[in-house]
Amino acid sequence: MHRKLTLVPLFVLLAALVAFGLMPSGTAVAQDDGGDETLVEFTGTVELLQPDLILVSGVWVHPAGVFSPASLNLGDVVTITGYLLPDDTIQTVSLVMADDPDGDGLVGDDDNCPEVANPDQTDTDGDGIGDACDPDLIDTDEDGLLDAVDNCPLIYNPDQADADGDGVGDVCDPDFDDMDSDGVEDTLDNCPEVYNPDQEDTDADGIGDACDPDFLDTDEDGISDSLDNCPLVPNPDQEDADEDGVGDACDGDLIDTDGDGFVDSMDNCPLVANPDQADADGDGIGNACDSDFEDGDNVCVGATPHPVGMALATEFGVEYETIMSWHCQGFGFGDIAQALLLAEQVDGLSAQAVLDEFASGAGWGTIKQAYDVHPSSLAMGRVISAQQKEKKVKKGDVIDEDDDADTGEGDGEIVDVAPASAPSNNGNANGHPLGGPPGQNKDKVNDNGNAGGPPNDHPLGGPPGQTKDKSNNGGKKK
Repeated sequence: MHRKLTLVPLFVLLAALVAFGLMPSGTAVAQDDGGDETLVEFTGTVELLQPDLILVSGVWVHPAGVFSPASLNLGDVVTITGYLLPDDTIQTVSLVMADDPDGDGLVGDDDNCPEVANPDQTDTDGDGIGDACDPDLIDTDEDGLLDAVDNCPLIYNPDQADADGDGVGDVCDPDFDDMDSDGVEDTLDNCPEVYNPDQEDTDADGIGDACDPDFLDTDEDGISDSLDNCPLVPNPDQEDADEDGVGDACDGDLIDTDGDGFVDSMDNCPLVANPDQADADGDGIGNACDSDFEDGDNVCVGATPHPVGMALATEFGVEYETIMSWHCQGFGFGDIAQALLLAEQVDGLSAQAVLDEFASGAGWGTIKQAYDVHPSSLAMGRVISAQQKEKKVKKGDVIDEDDDADTGEGDGEIVDVAPASAPSNNGNANGHPLGGPPGQNKDKVNDNGNAGGPPNDHPLGGPPGQTKDKSNNGGKKK
């Protein structure tokens, strides 16, 4: 048999619950339905969860099949309606989740700051709004002005400037643009891009002195920019030799910044000295300052490395860059080879000196005669032969064309320079078509210097006085 509480004992019980912290003050309502049981309704925070029992703000509550404790979380705010049992626990009749956005355990009208957690509900000025959210007491931007009177409550602006008088401070007013941050809105600023809070305008032309070319003297030479023929370069004398309106100090027609002898207006590298004005790629920018051109580039030759240039460098032991430098100066590879061959045969003579003579207008015949060098000594076959054999042939070397054991048959004799691809010449000096100059090697096998035929197709079998036919067969095979 359930207890039936009269109204007075019920109030005593509720007071006791509140006194011992078993029920939050102001959130419980007892309902006497006149039966044997008393209904109680209160709102509280879930503090403990067990499979068959929960603790809500100090009061034990039996789910009684109305809800599952597993569906709740600690900290949830719930409103419980249920029967008050003899052991002071509640048998649930209904459970409603309360809306507590700030999570301070207070909901609805019981929370004087519903969106700001303030479990103490302090309200200093008694206006029904907790101190935690009362604009009368808050200074969010900490500029010394309470939000209630701050024209930019979220942006620091202790001066409260409001140029257009719309009640919204300049620093947070979307209608207010101040590019130079001088406190004057751009549409009203006589120097919108130059800081001038005083807005001085001496000549009253609508342009502030701070940005008025009538008053500016950028280069500080004593002449205002509007009259200065070099406004960015100090030139108090205002000299203008060519009278083109541009002062000499800044006139590209007269300035040679890099001091290379070319005025800037004509210099393909006005800031980098390059008296040769070299422009290998012909783009109008000198090599010295052209980002497309790097040291070592040989745009005049195409392939890098050039196969002929590399062959000459390898053959003569000269730096590849030196070969290509000569070539890019206009010397053909054949001329370079001639110069290198000649320099090898004349003590103290350099290829550069030979090329210089050739460049001055001297022909190769004149140059060879001057150094007493026979033309055959500069046969180009020498270079090609050396490349194929992968060895350097010097004057006096012996070239053995086969594997005969010192029989002399088919072997090359001592030569000055061996042709590149010609067959064994059996005694012809340097592959000379006539068998070489008088007094050199002679044909000992009666074939007129030929291996079974006229020397290099010479119809007479060689000049008079050289090799003679001992068998009177005219150099022909029997």
